[in-house]
Amino acid sequence: QEIEVVTYEKHSQESIIDFLRRTKLSPTKSYPKDTAILCYVAKNIIIPSWSELHNNLKDTHKENPVIILGQTNKDKEIYTICQIHPTIALITEFDLLKKSYNKKYLGVLRLQTGTGKKLNPLYLHKEKHYPFETLGVKSL
Repeated sequence: QEIEVVTYEKHSQESIIDFLRRTKLSPTKSYPKDTAILCYVAKNIIIPSWSELHNNLKDTHKENPVIILGQTNKDKEIYTICQIHPTIALITEFDLLKKSYNKKYLGVLRLQTGTGKKLNPLYLHKEKHYPFETLGVKSL
């Protein structure tokens, strides 16, 4: 699954809809239709309802799934994720730290393309990488 990641940052002055339209849903951008666009909201805002976001993106005529992710509790690592385009789906709230602990993360797994487009796993148990580090969660 190809994912194009964009961050709606603190210094962004436009609405999240205008931001998505200008950046990833612009008529000048072209992604394969199965490439998902993940928008991480790194700004303390109140966003419109999921249906309002969805309705405001209908006329882009893009087929790419657009997913919004953001922290929804200022005191805890609680996040909400929702697909808002081309349909509303995947509405989920989760505690990032609990999810990370439950995964029993043991290292880095790289997948390399082999012959015949087969994916070959390369497990690097000594290499350290902490998922969600860009979301402000400190490694434990």
